[in-house]
Amino acid sequence: MPTYYEFEVSLEAIQPRIWRRFLLRADATFHDLHWTIQDAAPWENYHLFAFRAKKRSRPALATNAGRDCGPRAAAVPLATWFARAGDRCLYEYDFGDGWMHHVTLKAVRNLPERFYRRLLAGERAFPLEDSGGTWGYWLCAAAVGAIDPQEIGASPDDLDDRREWGDPDWHPDVFDLDAARHAFDLRKHPGPPSADEYCEPDDDEGVGLEGDDWFDAADDWFAEQRDEVRAFADWFDTDTGPLDPDLVARLRGIIRIPSGCIIPVTLTPEMHRLLLTVASGDESLAAPLRQAPSGAFVADLTLNQVHNLIDRLTRTAKGADTRICTPLGQAADYLRTFSLPYAETDAVTEIGLPREVALPEPIQKLALGTENLILLDHGLIDLHEFARRTGRTVAGPSQEIGIRLTGAQRTAILENLDLPDDLRQRLSLDTDRAATVTMPLGDAHALCTALEEAAEETTGNLSQKLGRALQRIEDACQDYIDQDSLSGAGNGDRA
Repeated sequence: MPTYYEFEVSLEAIQPRIWRRFLLRADATFHDLHWTIQDAAPWENYHLFAFRAKKRSRPALATNAGRDCGPRAAAVPLATWFARAGDRCLYEYDFGDGWMHHVTLKAVRNLPERFYRRLLAGERAFPLEDSGGTWGYWLCAAAVGAIDPQEIGASPDDLDDRREWGDPDWHPDVFDLDAARHAFDLRKHPGPPSADEYCEPDDDEGVGLEGDDWFDAADDWFAEQRDEVRAFADWFDTDTGPLDPDLVARLRGIIRIPSGCIIPVTLTPEMHRLLLTVASGDESLAAPLRQAPSGAFVADLTLNQVHNLIDRLTRTAKGADTRICTPLGQAADYLRTFSLPYAETDAVTEIGLPREVALPEPIQKLALGTENLILLDHGLIDLHEFARRTGRTVAGPSQEIGIRLTGAQRTAILENLDLPDDLRQRLSLDTDRAATVTMPLGDAHALCTALEEAAEETTGNLSQKLGRALQRIEDACQDYIDQDSLSGAGNGDRA
């Protein structure tokens, strides 16, 4: 039976107590625990965090604030710190506002059913994101009438500013456990690392993850991959630093495909003639070279055939004079550029990084995501297997999905976007509080596009509301794969 940790998380320095209790798989990491706390609160994952043994302890148990502050959260299993009921640590989120949470392991449970996590209980609302620490929390509470403003010395202008800035759905005493449980349990896996998750170059691994130079340094590897790969770059900051060339070379060796998978190889006429000469006597190598279209010379060679040609070129060069040895060596090096992105394996059942390759987690996620797209394109896995590997659900544009939106966000959408009548009706709920809106997946994608344009054209509080609504809709869509968007992939013609 799978093992689960039952955690209780409570916010420090505020009374009455704000807390949540949930189950999380015991094989999770501190990065998983971070995302679980974020979704249980819910926070919005805009800031740095650190798990600490005690206040201001250095280094942290796990963090996303850089290696000088402690190990990366995704690399630290929970089991390295939590073992028995009563074990505890601190979780600090948003180093500016300084929200400190007490995290306590209440029990270790073996349960017959399998799930990732489950929200059990909780009371009262967590503070609004960027509210300004404890005093900002009480100011928000005064603005919605939960406490007397005179208790904290809040002026009328302070209250007016908070009402304009804040979420009218928020009230410190209101927590809808059923609605929170539905949103919390529905998500199948924690989201990808945010842009803040890996925020500095890691010199000992030769990689700086920030920078527009990401694409320049890795362009020769990504250029022919699907456009969706570029979305992974949103995980990284855009200020400084290209990828180290050595790491790019290592990245090229992590896509594992069967030796019989076809690799299109572009040849010059001279190299085409040279390879035909070297392949003479082996019809399995010569045939695909002869079948290459005249003029273009794009030969459909399997990975195994490319390796055999490289081997023949290398062996022939050893016994040849200098005039012939040079072009043979150049041809072998040229073919290696086509085989370099692939690691040969005939066992497609276990796709992943070779064990000897140790990469930072965002690079691993990027590489594995790209690898799955390549396997799908080559027909080596079907759409449903692709969905299983990525923890998502295959769905058509008409698939109904649930999206949790605040009343203010729904109002901002309705008042500022030109929407079809059906979608407008779905967003027009009877309550002003946060609620789940259902809509077809295709409508959700279209709404994301419209929201992105609207958020760019507005400013201030309205832009923030539209931007946060966009983020919530995008998060909901991440759990699904639109089957129409990938309908041309995985036809098996190249397998």
